[in-house]
Amino acid sequence: MSNYGQGYYYSSQEMQVFLGLIKQRIIPDYAVFIDGLNDTGRKVEDRKGLSYGDPWFTPDIRSLWDVKRGAPTSRRVSVGKQAGGGESVVDPTLLSRIPMVRFARNLSARFFSRSISSSPDKPDSDHPHPSPFSGDTDTIAQDIVSVYTANVTILQAVCQRYHVKCLFIWQPVPFYNYDPKLLRNPLEQIPPLWEKVYSEMKSFHMDNFLYLGDMLEGDSEKAYVDQVHYNERVNELIARKIFDFLQL
Repeated sequence: MSNYGQGYYYSSQEMQVFLGLIKQRIIPDYAVFIDGLNDTGRKVEDRKGLSYGDPWFTPDIRSLWDVKRGAPTSRRVSVGKQAGGGESVVDPTLLSRIPMVRFARNLSARFFSRSISSSPDKPDSDHPHPSPFSGDTDTIAQDIVSVYTANVTILQAVCQRYHVKCLFIWQPVPFYNYDPKLLRNPLEQIPPLWEKVYSEMKSFHMDNFLYLGDMLEGDSEKAYVDQVHYNERVNELIARKIFDFLQL
């Protein structure tokens, strides 16, 4: 068994990795795709990027490049002077993803009782968190679901062609049907985008699609070691549900 999961990947990147394996003649008997968190939490400022399957940080890199060449950008960046006299461009959102910076913020939050999530340099970690999206929530939710279902359709066709048994999982997240008070950094408000996307996916039916979005509803025990990563108990629960589903 091989794990090809990568940080910041969503269904578009997973599809590209799988197609790359097929091209290398690496044909598995089973392929299990687990999605939900990154597909829904991915930044939506670049709507075309979502459809094209741009990697997670592409909008940030594009913004830095735009600033460097003097083009307008909608992202907040700081331009300073380097020691040699040249300009240096700093994006606080990129800075906040450096492990040492995240570690320092965690210490600050613990010693000074300050919520990391209240920092102006969001996100407070390198993973998707609820944020107030601009634009029509219904349209954004439809775009997210449309991209995901298109990726599933393509993967399904490839798996059938190469006789691979594939399973698609829509995972539980801390931002939908889970008590936010159980999180390390309790959430005050969750944008409606998560509810809309998960409600749409709950009605998505396919023989090899397993919806686990409601798995943690009513759970009174902690399910996450941080804001988004499951603890050992929940990992085992998900693994058992996948195993049981494959036996059907």
